[in-house]
Amino acid sequence: KRSEGFGLGLGLGLGLRLRVGLWLGFQAWAWAWRWSQPHAASAASDPFAASGASSTMGLFSTFIALLRNGACVVEALSPADVWYKAETTDLGGYLPEPIPYITVLIACLQLYACVQYMWGGGEVLLFKNDAWLKKEIALRTLKDAEKELEPNPDKKKNDKKKPQAAVDKADVALALRELRAAAEAPLAWLQCLVLPLAEFSIGCSFSMLFTNSLRQAQYAWVVHALALAEAALLVILITEHVFLNDRAEKNEKAKKICLLLHSGSQKEYKKAIAFMSKSEGEELAATLCAALPASSALAFDAKASVEGIVEAAVASKEGVKAAVAAVEGVAKALGGVRATLKQGPAKKGAKWYELAKESLEADVSKRQLDLVILLLNWVAFVGYGAICVTYYYDAPELYANLGSAIGLSGGADDLVWYGNFAGDFAWTLEPSTILTRSFILGW
Repeated sequence: KRSEGFGLGLGLGLGLRLRVGLWLGFQAWAWAWRWSQPHAASAASDPFAASGASSTMGLFSTFIALLRNGACVVEALSPADVWYKAETTDLGGYLPEPIPYITVLIACLQLYACVQYMWGGGEVLLFKNDAWLKKEIALRTLKDAEKELEPNPDKKKNDKKKPQAAVDKADVALALRELRAAAEAPLAWLQCLVLPLAEFSIGCSFSMLFTNSLRQAQYAWVVHALALAEAALLVILITEHVFLNDRAEKNEKAKKICLLLHSGSQKEYKKAIAFMSKSEGEELAATLCAALPASSALAFDAKASVEGIVEAAVASKEGVKAAVAAVEGVAKALGGVRATLKQGPAKKGAKWYELAKESLEADVSKRQLDLVILLLNWVAFVGYGAICVTYYYDAPELYANLGSAIGLSGGADDLVWYGNFAGDFAWTLEPSTILTRSFILGW
């Protein structure tokens, strides 16, 4: 976050006095840090965010993406005689030719994006040693906690004052599985290699777009950089499709069971449960637990539990005790859900359904917005892809026929202009949607 703000300030300082540029850099650094800290991920909040990049992008970065792409749209639609296009500058002789003021603004924001994405992806690829350490601490502490939770007749005899808590073995095993999965999730190959590499690649492409805005790059290299960004964006979009489909399947199954608990007949409910395998039943219980509000006694957050275990293990020697408490808490929550599932439609089940219903329905609304964001990213992918296709594949007749079919008469040139505009416009709507979701809906 700090490097993002500093990069923005450095870009704004181009052509100004050094002292003013450094002051702007420091102010932007402090502002970015203060605003980015309270907010977590924006966008789909999972594998990708605004402009299809970092899943840790804050609202400040989303606002910058809106400003950058919005400026590109304004530049494309504005007449040539408007002041911010008619008046030009060469930044005190640093540029080979004068450029409009709005292009200077776009270049500054592209520099910000370059620093943001290269730093975000490179940090995960090269410097995320703390994640490995946290994973090892969590897994070892959970292993010790598992030993503590194993039934021990000798311990029961010797420790009469504090008998072991009676927790079902199956629930303990499921709780340990969920907590271990939460500990290993940040280091999955997709999260620690593929997506950060894609993010870093997008940052590299922005460096070439920045030099192109300053009229210091050859068109061929700009297209090569854009092709690199297109490949990275394709990886991110496919990943997001898989993630959303998986989440939708889990939540639809959970919602169906909740509905049967509330108003379905015992026969229908037993039939739905009977067709589930043991692993599917355990997965359903974990999904329903995660869907319950934090105020419910049956709710749990595996990620927060793991973070608490690691903090206790690092801060003191109470890591194992904290892990035992976390495992028992999760096991009891899972046990309560599993018991409710076994009982079927009942007063208890109806009350439990009401608790989960609101969370599950809110998740459906979030997924719908995520799909809108995903669609906008696909529009940008196709639009910018037209630039690469027309450059690498020389077929004037094909482009003329394709253009005339959609009402364009300029052939490849029109396809490039409108494709680029479609990409800029889609990536203007995308951060607008994210900011609306964050500030108005509170998601």
